[in-house]
Amino acid sequence: MITKLKTLILIASLWGGAVRVNADILEQHYALLNHLFAEPALNKNNLKSELEGIIQDNNVGFFADYEETKIITLLTKPLISSGQLWFLSSSQVIKVQLKPFVIYTKISNNTIVQLDDLGKKEIISVRRYGALKAFTSAFIGLFSGDIDKLNKHYTIHKKKEPRMWRVGLKPKDKTIRELLKGIIVSGSSRSPETVQIFHSSGDLTSLKITNRRSLNESEEKKLILDLRFEQ
Repeated sequence: MITKLKTLILIASLWGGAVRVNADILEQHYALLNHLFAEPALNKNNLKSELEGIIQDNNVGFFADYEETKIITLLTKPLISSGQLWFLSSSQVIKVQLKPFVIYTKISNNTIVQLDDLGKKEIISVRRYGALKAFTSAFIGLFSGDIDKLNKHYTIHKKKEPRMWRVGLKPKDKTIRELLKGIIVSGSSRSPETVQIFHSSGDLTSLKITNRRSLNESEEKKLILDLRFEQ
């Protein structure tokens, strides 16, 4: 009985320590978000010139690998998934998660469609949820270079550093702020390399994008056909 009690105490102490580590990591990231939001919001009339050279300004399709890390305060370890990210010239994002299990997600202006590896489909109407609409607008706006779409739902803050740039998106609407505290997009070239989503719950989702290359029209059509989104 004493041995069992000691084991439980040890597990509890280790778990508590891991949670504290997660909390410290989250605190550092949220401090960065607050520091970025302390920068004055970019003027609406100067957005395009301020973001020139950072976010691409046309709908050019691309393919990339991604790794997503979710840091949740009450979990001892981050949740990590990986796969492929496709941005289509039609302003749709397709996320193909390959690990730890397979699931396909297509994000457009009006809907989010999910398919599992057996072809089971779930469709969510974005129009019915204001916060979801704002999130999809940010995601699509980032990759398409649609600055007006970003500015509709967020104030935009920028910080240029010696080897990289950071752009902060702060939700304008109170309803959105109840779910999302902000988004940081960063990179060293003319496209996002990391997207960090700061949840109002205190959790953090980080998307790292690598091995990016352009897509042509035939590759886009084949992808849609292979994934059976239109069936």
